[in-house]
Parts: sequence; structure tokens; C-alpha cells
Amino acid sequence: MVTYTYESWLAVQKTRRLRLDGKQRRLNVVKSDVELLELSGSSLEAIQHQAQALLNQFEAAPETQATPNAKKRKKAHSRLTFPPRVA
Repeated sequence: MVTYTYESWLAVQKTRRLRLDGKQRRLNVVKSDVELLELSGSSLEAIQHQAQALLNQFEAAPETQATPNAKKRKKAHSRLTFPPRVA
């Protein structure tokens, strides 16, 4: 019983550590964005305006750049078969 409890506690701690590491990674990305904004010397609105202009150009461009060799995927059928329901 003690071994099971200890192993469960270790599993919970591992999960908490992984969750905390993920949150710290995301926080570092946010910090990096703020630092980049300061380094660029631009305002957030100016960057958003430029990004919107680029998106508008992309949407207006014809779709001639689509890859002709792209393979179409077939729908995956469920491998599980269930017996019919009896009402």
C-alpha cells in the first residue's frame, strides 16, 4: 500500500512539474514578444496594421500556388462496429 501511494504521489508530482514547465515556456514567449516590441521601436498597432495588410494581400492573391501533387486523404472509417440497438 505504501509503494502504491508513493508511486501515485510521484506521478502527480511529475504531472504538476510538466504543467508548470509548459506554463513557464508560454510565459517566456510572452516576455519575448514584449521585449521584441520594445526593440523594434514600433507600436503594437503599427505591427497589427502591417500584419493585416499582409493578410489582405494573401487573400487577394489567386490560388495558383496550390501544390498539384497534393494527395487527398480518404475519410477514416471507424474500425469499431457496434451491434444495432434494440429498442
